[in-house]
Amino acid sequence: MMNRFMNSGRSLWVLLLGSLLAACGGGGSDGVSVDNTLGYTAKLNNLTNGQPLSPAVVVLHRPGYVAFEVGTVASTELERLAEGGDTTAFVQAAEADPNVVAVKTMTTGIAPGIVEALDISIPIGERTDLLITAVSMLTNTNDGFAGLEQINISSLSVGDSAEFMLDAYDAGTEANTESQATVPGLGGTGFDATRDDPDPTAVVTRHPGVVSGVDGLTSSDLTQAHRFDNPVIQVTITRTR
Repeated sequence: MMNRFMNSGRSLWVLLLGSLLAACGGGGSDGVSVDNTLGYTAKLNNLTNGQPLSPAVVVLHRPGYVAFEVGTVASTELERLAEGGDTTAFVQAAEADPNVVAVKTMTTGIAPGIVEALDISIPIGERTDLLITAVSMLTNTNDGFAGLEQINISSLSVGDSAEFMLDAYDAGTEANTESQATVPGLGGTGFDATRDDPDPTAVVTRHPGVVSGVDGLTSSDLTQAHRFDNPVIQVTITRTR
């Protein structure tokens, strides 16, 4: 009788524990953590030979948030990032956008040939139509940046990864003199509100690449080592929980 009672009590405890786990989301087939959040890791690999990258900003969002678009005029926030690597205004604008779920900025830049990673989490209810955008400046340029724009990652399950190759873009906000005074990677000034833009109606385009002084651009203080081909960044996004 005692054994039957103990077995009965153990069965009741297992049932109760199973109910509690189900209510908390633990042990779900989709791997959702008990705190009902989803976790992602973004790894960025600098593929260039001589273009250090500014700390990258990764944004998880729903449709409606647009950080940049080829053929349109760059926002002031993007201009600041693309000219000087300053992410402050860009991040603030993203955080104020109702379509943005989470924003994370790397604490360090990415040297050529180096991979840096950051972790980012979101509430489980934000998974539907989840998109990723990522932006980083090529610091040995005037206003060049690499970007990943509005890529859907909502279908990723735990352990799944998606890989993307990022091209370089020109923000169109600064003349490409490539001089030491105007290239932050060479110690020059990045964004300068008093500097005349070459054309206020200029739009974001694919970056044509840099030209060194020995290639005939007399204003350029860049070397052939600063040249780059597309793609410039490899991004791998992995769902971790």
